[in-house]
Amino acid sequence: MKILVSGHTSLYSFKGDNPRVTYFLTKKGTLHELVQNTVTEVLPNGQKVAKKYDLYKGVLQELTTDCPELATDRKKLEYNQKSLSEFVVNYNNCQSPNNVRYVAHPAKAEFSWGLLIGGGSTTLEVSGTIPEEFNKKYNSSFSPMAALQVSSTLPWVSKKLSVQLEGHYNRMHFTDNLSASQGIRRYEYDLNIDLHYLKLPLLLRYTIPIGKVEPYFNVGVAYSFAFKHKQDVTLTTTFPSGTTMESRYFMQKYDPRENNEGYSESFRNYSQSLLFGTGVKIPVWAKHSISFEARYEMSNGFSELVNTSTNVRQIYFLAGFTLKLFRV
Repeated sequence: MKILVSGHTSLYSFKGDNPRVTYFLTKKGTLHELVQNTVTEVLPNGQKVAKKYDLYKGVLQELTTDCPELATDRKKLEYNQKSLSEFVVNYNNCQSPNNVRYVAHPAKAEFSWGLLIGGGSTTLEVSGTIPEEFNKKYNSSFSPMAALQVSSTLPWVSKKLSVQLEGHYNRMHFTDNLSASQGIRRYEYDLNIDLHYLKLPLLLRYTIPIGKVEPYFNVGVAYSFAFKHKQDVTLTTTFPSGTTMESRYFMQKYDPRENNEGYSESFRNYSQSLLFGTGVKIPVWAKHSISFEARYEMSNGFSELVNTSTNVRQIYFLAGFTLKLFRV
């Protein structure tokens, strides 16, 4: 049980396994529970409605009849810490001015924003496509990242929890040379896959303060939009009589309306991913901090073909600078 107001009459809150907070009032050594019930009622037409019964107002009316000037305040009361605390403080001042010894202030959410830069390695795993030579793992060159982030603590849930929304620029570039033989023919494929994404991760963070240093763990989801992409393949076919060269897409689908033997590009310009991360935040000034984080991300890639998958896995590192903005 947590004390919210201490004085002639005191106010307490209790939060057990049920996420709902219950409030209690003590007057002259007697504990009184302040209750608000929500009951679902069925109307004659069968519609279900939720009705609130403010039983706590009746209890407060009975306990504070010696201060009739608070009658208007009782009618405006809401079942929350701020409203009930203000009422109990006013009642104590009515009984004995300056009698209030302690008032707990509701926890405020802290908002901040920051910059993130970094990068890492990316793996593209393809399966279910034609030709079969394409079904393999591809490793990208260094994948750069830059991001803006805004975050908010969640003090009404836990002081250790916060939520963070980010906006990333993420580039992934894959190149490879594949070959295959079929009878007297030899095929060579030069791949160039260049993807530029705007990524929007939403993360839930759990922080474990150790002195001034704050290690943390992240888990979240992300939605990515490819605003620029290239998935070109140069196919060289060698015959005994010579060679031919042609261009095709890495991922393509059959479409009889198209030229080029009825094939057109197949590319999904959005993807979803799941993220995990761990890092540490270090304060450097009163409202500023720096952070270092490692993340692992799993994405469903860019294939829009039902039987073809292009799973993307990323391991990357981010360094960040955060500025606290305000509390609400």
